[in-house]
Amino acid sequence: MKPDFAISSVLAPMAEITDMPFRSMVRKFSNSLMISEMISAAGIWQKNQKTLRMLKLTATEQPIGIQIFGHDAEIMAAAAKQAEEEGAALIDINMGCPVRKIVNDGNGSALMQNVSLAGKIVSAVSSAVKIPVSVKFRSGWNADSINAIEFAKAMEDSGASLLAVHGRTRAQFYSGFADWQLIAKVKEAVSIPLIGNGDIRSPKEAVARMQESGVDGIMVGRAVLGHPWLMGQIEAACSGNPIPETPSLAEQKQLQLEHLRLMLDYYQAPKGIYLFRKHICWYVSGMRDAAKFRQEINTIEDIDILTRTISDFYAKAGEDEGI
Repeated sequence: MKPDFAISSVLAPMAEITDMPFRSMVRKFSNSLMISEMISAAGIWQKNQKTLRMLKLTATEQPIGIQIFGHDAEIMAAAAKQAEEEGAALIDINMGCPVRKIVNDGNGSALMQNVSLAGKIVSAVSSAVKIPVSVKFRSGWNADSINAIEFAKAMEDSGASLLAVHGRTRAQFYSGFADWQLIAKVKEAVSIPLIGNGDIRSPKEAVARMQESGVDGIMVGRAVLGHPWLMGQIEAACSGNPIPETPSLAEQKQLQLEHLRLMLDYYQAPKGIYLFRKHICWYVSGMRDAAKFRQEINTIEDIDILTRTISDFYAKAGEDEGI
């Protein structure tokens, strides 16, 4: 089934990052397809309450895909069906995660070493749901086993509607550079839409990569951390529209405080504060006195004090810039 939504710009799935609060911040600026953080199919199968909560979606998040991971075709199919019932517009199968604990269980990028099993999983999931099924994978396991082209063809033959390839091997994790020449070759090899992923940090880079590789869409991950407005800028650039301006410091402060409130509503205190600390660090990265500020906020557990500290930091930043 072909997607009935735009795929020119896509928010990448990022574990413990692309949760509902983060997706809500991105949605303020962009209508792009978003993919959830990866969710354990086994956890869904076992009705783990924490896992099931991750499936809950809001109407304002659409279009959104739910990413699941696992290596048992029957369990993956059942999990996909439940995600569809929760309102997912797309099921994304994780076959690219390089993290050791995921790979050691035969999940994520480990499946690139077992193309037959990967195909069975895609076939089972595609048969279980009525919405598009995508597969996210890497260029290969390591430099000696670059099999993205063959893998992509196999996933298409197994019933995938959409593919997303990260131009690094599992061995690279996130080091080095993404191989966009390989991504272009994968695009030439398949007839279904392909999304390219890796090293996209600006609207200009997104457009250049799309044009040179011929991909149908650009997936952006780490560059959006602390910059939820970036997806809107990339979406506009990829669509040939004027690029929105970056929010002012005053607006960025309000965005950060709104994000904090969403985290507190979703996770409650103190967990919401603990989980938000990494987002605060991303928001202020590169700003003057950011290191000192990060040290300070990492010791604060009171919501009012944290809010005041954030406001004071941005007030000082505004003074430094003459605002």
